[in-house]
Amino acid sequence: MAKLTSKSIVNVASKIYRRIHIKDPGEYEVTLAYYNGETTAANWVVRPISSDRKAKNVILFIGDGMTTSMITAACMLEHKSVNRKYQSHMAMNLFPILGHQITHSIDTTMTDPANLASALYSGHKGSARSMGVCSDSSPGQFDDLKVETIAELVTRILGMHWGAATTANLNGATPAALVSHTCSRSNYGPIIAYILNGITKYTWDEYVLKFSSF
Repeated sequence: MAKLTSKSIVNVASKIYRRIHIKDPGEYEVTLAYYNGETTAANWVVRPISSDRKAKNVILFIGDGMTTSMITAACMLEHKSVNRKYQSHMAMNLFPILGHQITHSIDTTMTDPANLASALYSGHKGSARSMGVCSDSSPGQFDDLKVETIAELVTRILGMHWGAATTANLNGATPAALVSHTCSRSNYGPIIAYILNGITKYTWDEYVLKFSSF
C-alpha cells in the first residue's frame, strides 16, 4: 500500500473543545488559525448575574415558523389599514424591546426545528436534527457531549418547577428539546422516556455561564 505524503483538505462544520468553562462575565474572543494562515474568530459576551430577581415566573411562547414576515402577514390579515397604515396593532408589535436570534444549525442554512429549539433553550448552536448535544462523528446517538437546557438549569440552580403545553406531539422537536439529549430528533421512544422521567440527573458543573449573545 502506498504511503500518503500529502495532506487532504476536508470541510469541517465545527470543532468542539471540551472542559472549557467561562465563569467570569466579560467579552471573549477565540481565534482559530488553520489551512495556509487563514483565521476564523468567534465572539461571546457573558453577562453578569443579577442579584435582584426580576421576575417570579417566566412564560415562553414559541410559534412554529413564526418569522418576522409571518408576524407582518398576520398583522395585515387581522388589522385594518388605511393607505397601508395600520389602525390597530397586535400586542407583540407594541413590546418595548425586540430582539432577533440566529438559530440555524452549524451545518445547514435552513433552520431545523430540533436544533432551533435547542438553540433557544440552551444558547448553543448544534447540528441539524440534534437536541441538547454537540454532535460528533461517533456512531452512538446518545453519547455526544450534552449541553444544559434552561429547564434543567432552573431546576438545578433555583429548584424551580417547569411545564410545557403544546399543540403538537409531545415528542415533537420544539417541546422535546427542553429535556432531550440526542443527535437525532427521530428517537421518539427515548424522547418520550426523557419527558416522562423528568429531568435526568446529569453531572453538570456547579455553575457554568451558558447563555451568551450571538
